Amino acid sequence: MFTARAREVFQTIEERERQVEVVFKLMKKMIDGVRMNMLGPKLGGILFKIVRTESGVDDPYYNFKIESNKLAERTLARMLREDTTVHRLLTWVTVANTIDPGPIEHKENVIKWSSIIDSTPLKGDVEYALSLIEKSRKILYLCDNSGEFIFDAYFILQLMKSGKEIICAVKAEPFQNDVTIRDVESIKIAENLKIISTGNSYAGVILEESSSPLLKALTESDLVIAKGMGNFESITEYINNGLWNHTTIFLLVVKCTPISKYVGYPVGSAICKVFP
Repeated sequence: MFTARAREVFQTIEERERQVEVVFKLMKKMIDGVRMNMLGPKLGGILFKIVRTESGVDDPYYNFKIESNKLAERTLARMLREDTTVHRLLTWVTVANTIDPGPIEHKENVIKWSSIIDSTPLKGDVEYALSLIEKSRKILYLCDNSGEFIFDAYFILQLMKSGKEIICAVKAEPFQNDVTIRDVESIKIAENLKIISTGNSYAGVILEESSSPLLKALTESDLVIAKGMGNFESITEYINNGLWNHTTIFLLVVKCTPISKYVGYPVGSAICKVFP
């Protein structure tokens, strides 16, 4: 987390003295957050906001997000020349989660991702997840990265054809390369989706600071689909403390050792985990 934020400082601020000043500010805030036992996804969002504020660059990953979306659109168009199943689409949206320039152990490569998306297996509770999706009528879909979102949007549109009501939640403000409420306004495939904001720019769901529409959707949905490590980290923390009772499908690519040990799959795996 800190390494990613420090890297962003050096990419967005030119003056050496200012770089050092902001890095020390990040270090102090991170130490304070750890002392307060702050959830990692929340602390990561707070640190990223410091980078945005101090650098004057509101969306440091803007160009990366545009590049990711364009490549994803081309890749999806190529892959749709063949027949698709819900299982196959579930695999695609999960493998697409590999687009993430944050975790130091995860060597994201947008070009490589486009070539492996249809050959990487989806591991974990796949059949159980498919059965839950089939019988669910109202789904809350928690999005993660840009690029990946193109596949999410197509998947959601296909599920909607079977009569499912799906609410799609994206970040209120920039966090790394995550898709935001402003980003989706320029994404054509998202035009017919019901989009709401999480109410913040944290890496994962933080219930006490979530928007009213998100909390309402969470209460009314019979299934949650949560994308990415940030949502996995925050929601499993709520689960472990008895504060989450929503049937949830987690779809993510494992990008660091702690998550690898927790889920029992090596770094780089595309996994599907279901709670409860």
